[in-house]
Parts: sequence; structure tokens; C-alpha cells
Amino acid sequence: MSKPTGLIAVLLAALVLAIFGTTPLTPLPADADAGEFSAGRAMADVRVVADRPHPTGTPENAAVRAYLLQRMAGLGMEVSTSQAATSQRATAGRNNWSGRDDPPQTLTNLIGILPGKDRALPAVLLMSHHDSVWGSPGASDDTAGVAASLEVARAVRTGGQAPRDPPAPLFLSRSLS
Repeated sequence: MSKPTGLIAVLLAALVLAIFGTTPLTPLPADADAGEFSAGRAMADVRVVADRPHPTGTPENAAVRAYLLQRMAGLGMEVSTSQAATSQRATAGRNNWSGRDDPPQTLTNLIGILPGKDRALPAVLLMSHHDSVWGSPGASDDTAGVAASLEVARAVRTGGQAPRDPPAPLFLSRSLS
């Protein structure tokens, strides 16, 4: 093989690999096998959560939180919350971003555990935040992560109880600190 032919073959192989490596898989529809991750099923949660902006401290955020708690419980998770107030720096950043002058907000984190057979084994964690910024429904930041976390937990649950606590969502309220 001559040098130009070899170079062309290597470049073509690299091009094919680049195309193959960057082409996304076709998302599975909502009626995909129950044990498979389905973007179609995840989109149902995206549509609810990203219906409107839901920054921390708003009634819309409380509604999203209630929806997520219901979904997590419906998946058989042990659900709890933790709360903390935003720092002065985070409050100032949020007010600068929103153009408002709100007091510190209470951040509420949602914690869901899908119990495994051996609770002593290390758990698997999935994490995303469930609030959005002012003026954005948060579909890509981070409602897609929230929906993916719920869909992974749902798909894992279809295989029966896992040996360890399987992927379970932790949905955080985001602070700007």
C-alpha cells in the first residue's frame, strides 16, 4: 500500500469512527420494554416539571416538589427531605439574577432511596436539581436530569429488588453560592 493510499484509508476510518461516535442513539418511545430506559416515558415528567419556571421559594417550585415526591413514592422509594436556608451570598446572587429583593429562601432537597436487598453495600447515587432560574422552565437545566433520574429508577425497579440500593434520585434545590 502506498503512503497516500494508507493515509486516505486512515482518514476514512477516522471519519467513519467520528460519525459513529457522535451520532446519538434513537430514543426509545414510551411503549418500549419496561426494563429499558425510555426517553418517551421520561418526557412525561419533563412536560410536567418544565411547564413553567419554578425557582426556589415560589409556589411553582412547591408544586414541582410535591409532584416529584409523589412520583418518587409511586416508584417505591423511601422519600425524605432536608432543608437549609440560602446563604447571604446566594441570596444576593439570586436577587441580582431575578431583579428582585427577596429574603433568603429555604432550600428543600428531596432524597429517594430505592431499597436494595443488602443495605450495607454501597448505594448508587443519581443527582440533579429540581428548581429553575427566573424566566426559564428549566427543561434542559435540569428537568432533563430529573426526568432521567426518575426513569432510571423506574427501569431498575422492574428487575426486582436489586442487591444494593440501586440508582435513586437526589433532587437538590440549587443555591447560587
